Amino acid sequence: MQVTAKHFLMILVLAIVWGSSFTAVKVAVDDFTPVQIAFIRVLIGAILVLAVALFSKINLPKKLVNWVLLLLIALFSNVIPFSLIGWASTRSDSSTVSILMSTSPIFALVVAHFFTSDDRFTLFKLLSVLLGFTGVVVLSFPSESSLGSGELLPKIATLLAALSYVIAGMLPRRLSENLGVPSITCTVLCLSSIMLAPIAITQNFSAIDSYSSEALFAVLYLGVFSTALALMIRYSLILQVGYTFVSYTGFLVPVFAVIFGAILLREELGNHAYIALSLVLAALAVSRLSTEKLAGYVSTIRGSKTE
Repeated sequence: MQVTAKHFLMILVLAIVWGSSFTAVKVAVDDFTPVQIAFIRVLIGAILVLAVALFSKINLPKKLVNWVLLLLIALFSNVIPFSLIGWASTRSDSSTVSILMSTSPIFALVVAHFFTSDDRFTLFKLLSVLLGFTGVVVLSFPSESSLGSGELLPKIATLLAALSYVIAGMLPRRLSENLGVPSITCTVLCLSSIMLAPIAITQNFSAIDSYSSEALFAVLYLGVFSTALALMIRYSLILQVGYTFVSYTGFLVPVFAVIFGAILLREELGNHAYIALSLVLAALAVSRLSTEKLAGYVSTIRGSKTE
């Protein structure tokens, strides 16, 4: 399907929601364990999306292979990355975690080339990855918490979370039944809740009045926006335009993570953030180019000059 302005707008919304989630996770880990945060957000998301799915007539898979695929999507898109990001956030600042998560488009470029037939590697996709990653590097330069500081294990955990997202992103288009975005999202979130519940419950939830209002609001925000809304947008985009394009959200996320840090935590926002954002937007534009399109542009320009 042709990428339109609507898809770019959806990418922007997704990047804003996920960019703010790193701040929310950082706040929530003060009172909740990483697994508890993952469980609460998928449970809230499941309840909300279930209401949408029921309203739009939910379609459950009839084939066992599709149930297995949805189980794998739940594992790699929610259970593993949410837990790893939460754990990494207890040992790293949110900016470092978000910057490392921006490696997902690089993983996606390689994985999509070998495991899809319509999302192959091109020179323009390589150039877009280099531009986007350059933007992330520019973003990280002025920060005291650079990629080289802190513990190694949280960084490895974050990279594994990024890879996990990519694996999950390749699976929805393999579903052999037309289930619809609400049904896919609802089923994935319900399966994620079931997998996370036994571990989260054994970690002893405290009385609700013992949690800070900030932590409670943070997990509520994560469930409603960073999970329910974000996953609906994510699966809709994957089914429409493929995961490689969706993965470029990873370059925008750290930019918005820094912006939200400046707004909510009153951190200073330097010119590097604006430069990084420009590079990322250029990367998104270049990712949609092809030799045929470029040749068409050149022919159009030459034709206009000869008139």
